[in-house]
Amino acid sequence: MKTLTISRTLLNLFFFTPYVVIFAQKIGLDIKEIMLIESLFAILIVFFDVPMGHFADKIGPKNALFLGAFSQSLASFLIFLFPTPIFFTMVQILFAFALCISRGADSAMIYLMLKDQNHESKFEFLESKYLRSLLFFEALVFFFSGLIASYQVSYVFLATGIIHFLSVLLILFLPNIKTQTKHGNTSLLKKYIMIKNGLVQCQKKIGFSLSIFFIGNVFSSLLYLIPLILKINGFSDYQIGPFFAITGLIASIVGYILRKYESKFFFPYIISLAGILGLYSKFYFILALAVVLLKWSQTVLMPKFKNEMVLILGDLGESTAMSVVTTLFTLGLAIIGPFWGALVDTFGINILMAILTFNLILSVLFMRFSKNAKGIKNVSA
Repeated sequence: MKTLTISRTLLNLFFFTPYVVIFAQKIGLDIKEIMLIESLFAILIVFFDVPMGHFADKIGPKNALFLGAFSQSLASFLIFLFPTPIFFTMVQILFAFALCISRGADSAMIYLMLKDQNHESKFEFLESKYLRSLLFFEALVFFFSGLIASYQVSYVFLATGIIHFLSVLLILFLPNIKTQTKHGNTSLLKKYIMIKNGLVQCQKKIGFSLSIFFIGNVFSSLLYLIPLILKINGFSDYQIGPFFAITGLIASIVGYILRKYESKFFFPYIISLAGILGLYSKFYFILALAVVLLKWSQTVLMPKFKNEMVLILGDLGESTAMSVVTTLFTLGLAIIGPFWGALVDTFGINILMAILTFNLILSVLFMRFSKNAKGIKNVSA
């Protein structure tokens, strides 16, 4: 378990996160083009996520993790070596493939290890604990990314490629664990039908799925929106990394303090809403507090979504079930992303903030509808 935790931690650390938009602008892309490219990335994830989860269940989570980690490392190295708009665009395909095949497989492997010990009920707790600790390591990475970017922005991709390659080496030492599915020989098309049936058979699961969709649109968009907000408020390119580092570190501490509230389902939703409202402020302290709240709430909500989905669709394969969460989470950005740049250029950044705030409110309402709905039963096919 320790080797898996270290390898997936390395795989989930990205030096370039605060600098994607800045790097893209430096190689000649404007905000409309950047968001079109990132929308392409989101669309690829929406189309590839479930097929790659299906493939991961076929080959096993260890092999899926190895392929994903190697592809992520290669993608980062390619952007560093060829910092051009055309290469930046083409490498999104490789990044999408890598994320789709690995980010469901790592959670699936943890779940399977716990299931072998009859401790699968601890999955949500341990996943949330892991994400809180990941915020601490992200803080260190973002601090150093600021130093690296002050020398040359493209080097943040080189640093990311190196730590992901270290993850590849560690994955070689992981045990081979078989996916425990009753539908190992089921075709991908049949699985899509079974997923649809599993999610729409009762009102509870419709509300749950729509809640993930709307809040996923918020968090996916904020990844690109927060650096822009900071730039508008006077941050230099090289202050953004340390800002992400400090807020991530504080979010990790806040998560530890508030861990007893994680079981209160709507508390992280309320915190998310407070966070996004805080982004409207021009005061640095409130901006920082807003980002802290959003980071913490995401570490709580994602494990809840994954745990619920694996209970609903686990019989189709753990990686497949996890991939449905990430598909729903990314779908909103795939839809709104192509219009993102035009909206900001025409109406300013506040119109996008208003849309995301409305999305978050809808997510809360649908989750409330889900919790109150009847017809709750395990549906896996």
